[in-house]
Amino acid sequence: MQRREFLSALVEPVRQGIGALERVLAGRPIRVSAGLEPYVPSAEVPWDERSAGHLLRRAGFQCTKAELDWALARSPQEVVEALLEELPLPEPPGQWVSEEPRRPPDATLDAQRMAELQRWWFRLMMQTGRSLREKMVFFWHNHFTTDREKVRTPQYHYIQHTTFRRMVWGNIRALTRAMVLDPAMLIYLDNNENMVGAPNENFARELLELFTLGVGNYTEWDVVAATRALTGWRVVGLRSVFVPQRFDDGVKTFLGQTGRWGTDDVIRIIFEQPACARFFARKLYRFFVYAVPDERIVEQLAQLLVAHDFELKPVLRILLSSAHFFDPQFYGAQIKSPLDFMVGLFRQFGIDHPEAPGYGVRAAAALELEVLNPPTVEGWKGHRLWITSMTLPLRQRIAEALIEGQSVNGGTLPLRVDVLQFARQFVSHNQARQFVRDVARFLLAFPLSAEQEEGLLQELLQGAAEYEWSLDAPNADARLRLLLKAIVRLPEYQLT
Repeated sequence: MQRREFLSALVEPVRQGIGALERVLAGRPIRVSAGLEPYVPSAEVPWDERSAGHLLRRAGFQCTKAELDWALARSPQEVVEALLEELPLPEPPGQWVSEEPRRPPDATLDAQRMAELQRWWFRLMMQTGRSLREKMVFFWHNHFTTDREKVRTPQYHYIQHTTFRRMVWGNIRALTRAMVLDPAMLIYLDNNENMVGAPNENFARELLELFTLGVGNYTEWDVVAATRALTGWRVVGLRSVFVPQRFDDGVKTFLGQTGRWGTDDVIRIIFEQPACARFFARKLYRFFVYAVPDERIVEQLAQLLVAHDFELKPVLRILLSSAHFFDPQFYGAQIKSPLDFMVGLFRQFGIDHPEAPGYGVRAAAALELEVLNPPTVEGWKGHRLWITSMTLPLRQRIAEALIEGQSVNGGTLPLRVDVLQFARQFVSHNQARQFVRDVARFLLAFPLSAEQEEGLLQELLQGAAEYEWSLDAPNADARLRLLLKAIVRLPEYQLT
């Protein structure tokens, strides 16, 4: 069965939901007239639960009800400024992060520490609210990819991600240079082995193709020249060191410039190319706005990057505060990544159990995103690939089971949604119809149709009259679970 046929058969009864999902799966551009001018709330595009939720979902891994209420009490610009505030670095997962790598390696110990690092980062995603930082760390992890299969020393992953956090919305040029020297990257793309007389083109090629310029903006001779210029680096212990004897000091012609170029020259010349700013602008657009870029806005973002000397924070401030970003056609126009889905489940439903990060890492991996282990040097391509005939029903089963405190195989989990506590966050919790509307508005990026609202209301009432609904009813807990399970089954729940 083809993917579209499968989706249509699965969600045929929910016409509005399948329409929204099909629009995103179609991969067509979304044309809007709004540009990068500041968003000003209006009757057409108010600052309300939908628009505030849109900002918080794109800037984080979904949002809590408290975070949404916090945002609604502020202006959009104030919220963006808060999301971009600097945070102290988190405490490391253990003292082992500063230990010199064992020689020979202890594979069992390294695997345990890698799993600990995965859980540690997942917990940071869960707990770092009101900040764009961890979402941007994932952006850079998926851009400057390294994986645990080749980079087997967990300390190197920790070092790389600490660099991401330190420079998360700083200077992109400086971050790119830092990645040339990064131990995990040196190992992953073999620049650790690149030396005069024995060149290895792997890193230079990916630097140009996947990290900075894109296909069509360099030649094979540029790859050769960059490879020679990037020689000399080695990983020694937890550091990268430059060994002059391994460096090719000859003359190279790289992207039209000739000299005895080294690492800094390569980075400088790359960032002088107009294609570089467009490359990063396009990636930022896809990550924050929509998978099919509006090239008009991409060009404006590229100009902003150049004007700000590739400092990222001012560009993010403009993009996330823009009328273009807040155009309602982009609300719910992205498919949740497995991280958005799993971290979002825990955050939206208030689950903060010690075993949540481990379960979340495993569940996200089952949905084809294992943190610290991207499938290829291209990272996770995402978008339509997040939804398949296997992962969509698995997502639904995971969400429904978590609401009941079960694994997808029916076993008991220590994780379970406290549905009564969840419901009490809404002032309408004893007014059945308004409560259904408010919960759906919080959990979904789309307004309910009349048919959907009525169906969800009946899940809550289970045949009772509206006026009989109360959180004090003997079966309120079970009825709330039915309501929440019905919502997470909707196609709209997969969109953000």
